[in-house]
This record gives sequence, C-alpha cells and structure tokens, in this order.
Amino acid sequence: MAFLDLNTAEASTGSSSSDPIPDGTVARAILTIRPGGAGEGGWLKAAKTGALMIDAEWTITTGPHAKRKVWRNMMMTGNEVAVGITMRQLRAAIEGHFGIKPDDMSEAAQTKRRATFEQLNGLEACVLIAIEKQEGYEARNTIKAVIAPGESKFLGAGQAPSAAPAAANFATFSAPPAAAASGGNKPAWAS
Repeated sequence: MAFLDLNTAEASTGSSSSDPIPDGTVARAILTIRPGGAGEGGWLKAAKTGALMIDAEWTITTGPHAKRKVWRNMMMTGNEVAVGITMRQLRAAIEGHFGIKPDDMSEAAQTKRRATFEQLNGLEACVLIAIEKQEGYEARNTIKAVIAPGESKFLGAGQAPSAAPAAANFATFSAPPAAAASGGNKPAWAS
C-alpha cells in the first residue's frame, strides 16, 4: 500500500479557501479573460439577453490571499451604466499596469490605452475586493473597483497590501507573467 507523506503539506489554518476574502481588501491581481466564443476573436461571452461581456478571472498576486481567484462579468454591450463601469475598470487596469497617471494625455499614454482583448489578458492591476450577497446564494467575492495610480489605495507592482499608499515608482512596473496568465502566448506589448 502506498502512503502519502503529508509531513511537508501546509498545516491547516482552520479557514477555507472558499471563505470570502474580507470586504474592502486591496491587492494586486492578474486579469485573465476566459474566452466565451462570442464577439471579436471569440474573447467575449454572450449573456442570455444577447449582451456581450468579458468573463474576467482575477488572480490575487499579493498578500495573504495570493493565488485566490475572484470572478466578474464585465459588460461590453447592453446596459450603458454597466458598460461605463467596465470601461473605467479596464482603463484603470491599463494605467495601473503601465504606471500611467489618469491625467496623462501624452501620445504614449493614449497609445497604451488602446488595447485588444489579447493585450488585456494578463494585465496586472490593483483591485478593491468586495463581498457580494444575493438571496439564495452564499456570499462571494467580486471586484468592486480597479484602482488607478494616484488614488489613495493604489498599490504599485511589488507593493504589499499592508504597505501605506505612497507615490508609485513607475520604473518598477514590469510585464505580467505572460506564460502563466495567458497560456504561454506573450503579448507583443509585454516585451
């Protein structure tokens, strides 16, 4: 009979990975788009209403919740308010990944804000996590906001969640681990 040697396994903390991450947690996370076969290049998912959305999976990269995942549908068509929220969050993700201040309207900044779904896949950004409660379902996490550089809660690359917000050192930003985040296809902009 073969034995499992569990001496090197991590000791249980009494909590479960299914317990929601605390409401208001700020962390760095990598965006992975789970293609749904709809829209341009099949990157989007179709809702029952016919609206198109990004099926977003955010993998936490910092702090005690590193490697945990939070899922969110980000509307691309349909409800104008929801589409506006998605566009703000995607813009903040790009700005946070590249260290672009929101008021930077230089040609270089504007160029980086024009992205394909393939280029968005694998971005690392600063996110605000919330707990979502729906009647009849267990509480679960969602991404409440993507935090852009210059905002008080913003965490730059390599900054721990417990660190006091400080001016980001944009020279330390790096490309996301593209192989892990996007299945090995390194986007052209990540070089």
